[in-house]
Amino acid sequence: MRRCPPQGGHADQTLDPDKLSDHFEWLIKKSGLPPLRLHDLRHCAATVMPAAGAVMKDVSAHLGHRQFWFTTDTPSWPPSRLRQPWR
Repeated sequence: MRRCPPQGGHADQTLDPDKLSDHFEWLIKKSGLPPLRLHDLRHCAATVMPAAGAVMKDVSAHLGHRQFWFTTDTPSWPPSRLRQPWR
């Protein structure tokens, strides 16, 4: 569990990853969106960041990967058509 003071909460309260994932799942169901896991957003960010021009070293650090090669070896990179600037 991570220590994370909720808004208006105390620093000694912990953030339970399972409860967060459950709440996210509930929000997705309530919204009517197709099934999506909270972890899927991590993969989405790993795909969109390089497509938006982020340097791979920064993407790796943002994802918390200790080894740069792990980020580049994980297949989540966008097709070449997404690597072009937005028009």
